[in-house]
Amino acid sequence: MKCDLLVNKQNPLPTDYIPENLVDSNSRSIEAQRIRDGITKPNILVVSEALAWFRAMQKDALRMGYDIELDSAYRSYDYQAEVLDRLLLEEGEEAYKYCAIPGTSEHQTGLAIDLCIFRGTEYFDEEINESKPEIIWVHNNAHRYGFIVRYPLASTADPDDINEITGYKYEPWHLRFVGLELAKYLVDNDLTLEEYHEKKVIK
Repeated sequence: MKCDLLVNKQNPLPTDYIPENLVDSNSRSIEAQRIRDGITKPNILVVSEALAWFRAMQKDALRMGYDIELDSAYRSYDYQAEVLDRLLLEEGEEAYKYCAIPGTSEHQTGLAIDLCIFRGTEYFDEEINESKPEIIWVHNNAHRYGFIVRYPLASTADPDDINEITGYKYEPWHLRFVGLELAKYLVDNDLTLEEYHEKKVIK
């Protein structure tokens, strides 16, 4: 699999795209949500290489006292469509402001992950923001494990503003696995994945 695969509003995946090497992450967040909300989430699948590097990052984070876990990863095209349809019924056109059109979500690659936090028996999947010490550590170290913060702040530094380059608001919980070499390059040069691909075309 190409870890630099670009998926966004202008570069959708085919409806039948399913990444190779998807594995069950056995994330604790499934049981935590069942206990808290009385619901059971589907198993969280992720590409095996991305999972291996996430577990390495998770282990090192825990040494620092930060307990991070996967809250979401692979989402099929059909699942994306179900979510969008439900939100459109509930919220109308507002749903398009924060829910990707099916096929344009990089979660379909199996390389994108959303984080949650555990503090003892407490489970946090909301209010995952840049002020949390766990998230500060992740943002400072994710590239060492092949991940980038996929949707950084807009140039206005307002978390509610759409980033003109990525097309999405700031999502501090959303990471994307791109591999060690590319992650270091993007961080060192302060580039998004869109800017990297643009530079490749220009070259």
